[in-house]
Amino acid sequence: ANVSDSRSSAWYERYLRPNVHYWATSNNFADAAQQLEWLRAHDDRAEWVATRAQRFAQMHLSDACSFAALEAALDTLKDAVDAARRRGALEAKQAWVCPND
Repeated sequence: ANVSDSRSSAWYERYLRPNVHYWATSNNFADAAQQLEWLRAHDDRAEWVATRAQRFAQMHLSDACSFAALEAALDTLKDAVDAARRRGALEAKQAWVCPND
């Protein structure tokens, strides 16, 4: 399926390229049999895509990389919340208490 057409997304999806990191099919998989037949007839291309998919996963889907992406997303959210508070658009109150405080 087309990754960008899915209803949910993950942080790394914007870096995936069809027919480089995965083999694209129609959203309803109507062409899946035809695509599979083509890939079987072009084993070298299928292997090339599989190799790039594995490399992508090894490089970008490690725990360290996933945590770095989460940290960046949380930093962006914090900056947006801080900006909203400065504008007075958000009340500055703590909604939870840490049990260690």
